[in-house]
This record gives sequence, C-alpha cells and structure tokens, in this order.
Amino acid sequence: MGKKPKHRGAAKLAGACDIGAVTPAPNQDGDSASASSAEQLLNELDDFPGTGGLHSVSSDDDNDLPSTKGDIKALLCNIRSLFAADMAVLREEIHTVEGRVRKTEAESQSLTALCVQLEAHNTELQRTQTLLTTRLDAMEDRHRSRNVKIRGVPETVTQEGLQGYLGRLLASLLTPQQMKMALTDGSYRIPRTTRAPADTPRDIILQFQTRTGQATFMAAVRGKASHLFETASLSFFQDLSRPMLLWRSLLKPLTTALRQASVP
Repeated sequence: MGKKPKHRGAAKLAGACDIGAVTPAPNQDGDSASASSAEQLLNELDDFPGTGGLHSVSSDDDNDLPSTKGDIKALLCNIRSLFAADMAVLREEIHTVEGRVRKTEAESQSLTALCVQLEAHNTELQRTQTLLTTRLDAMEDRHRSRNVKIRGVPETVTQEGLQGYLGRLLASLLTPQQMKMALTDGSYRIPRTTRAPADTPRDIILQFQTRTGQATFMAAVRGKASHLFETASLSFFQDLSRPMLLWRSLLKPLTTALRQASVP
C-alpha cells in the first residue's frame, strides 16, 4: 500500500496523477483540461499553510536538520553539565586512590627489602651463635679435661671428709711416683640426675691440677668396670659436656670397631 498524502492538495495531486496514468486522453481538448487541472492543484498546494509549497520541500528539510542537531548538542551539553560535578569528584577520588596505591606499592617494596635484610642478618646471627656455642663447648671441654667423675661414693662421706676419702682412694690405685704427678685441685658433689633413683649417691667431681695427672689416673683405672673401696663399689668416668657425650654416642659404633681392630 502506498503512503497516504498528508494534505488535501497532495491527495488531489495524487488522484490527478493516477487518473492521468490510467485514463488515456481521448482528444486535444481533454489534454488541455487535464493540464489546467494539474496546474490548479499545484497552486493550491503552494498556498496550503505550513507546507511552503512543493518547490520548497527539500529546502525545508535541509533547514530542519541543523535545528535537530543543535537540539541534540544542547541536550548533550545539559547532560554533561548535570554530571560534571560528580565526574570531577570521581576523577579526584580515582587520583587519590592511585596515589595511595603507589604509596602502598613503594612501602611494600621497602618492607620486602627490609625483610630480606633481616633474613640475612638473622642467618648471620645464627651462624655467629653456632660459632660461639661451639667455642664455649670447646672451652668447657678443655676445662673438664682435668676432671674425673667418680660414681658410687656413699652419701655418708661429707664434704669435709671428702678430701681425705679421695686421698686414700688415690693411694690405693696409684704408685708413689704416680701420686706425685696426679696432684688434685679440689672435689665436690654434683646434683643427681632426674632419671637416677632417689637413693643413688651423687657423683663426685675430682679435679686434677694438670691434664697429665688426670690421664695418669684414668690409665690406672682403665679396664676396670668397678673398683671396690671401703665397702663401696666405685666407677670412674671422664667428665664430658653434654654435646661431647652426644658426639661420643653417635661415634660409638666407629670407636668400638676401631678397638676391636686394635687401632689406637
């Protein structure tokens, strides 16, 4: 279906065009009448209010288009002005957040570098602590190298009578010549271990003045599991620190094999 004309003049023109197209002209007089009718319709359409005539249709459309674009531009400007303040606040907040993120990243990098430094420092401290512990253990072992641990001395032997008791013990184990070399420097009892029974006598630490004296005494009692002295069964051990005892327990299979092979 064709589009309906908006105005009566246009409808008349369309009707006239349709009639001219369908009904052939019978004669010359009919042609004159048709031409005059078409001219009359054009004149009426030109005079129709608000149309501007057929000759000005294209120009009117061109004049309306800039007006429509202007309206759209004005609408866009209104929208922009409406949200301009909010957008400015949003941009400021984004800028602030970006600054905070950069600051956080910088602080994070600084903390990471500090953690690396602390780890390196901690490693160095641990190495130093291990070195100091090793040196202290070595100093303690050197100090203990002059000591002999005696187990089994009755608790009835007091601290005042301990020196005389140990003197008689040395005389029973060493020759007079060895006694001159094995001069003692002191003696005392040490606390009982937690695993020892309550009625077990506390061990005695006997200090010699020199390592030679301690070695002379240990050579005299080597190979004796126990020594009976004044109704007491005594045992003799080297006074070793806890780390040294641990190392000896770890190396015991090796030392046992060396002894069995008669390796000094």
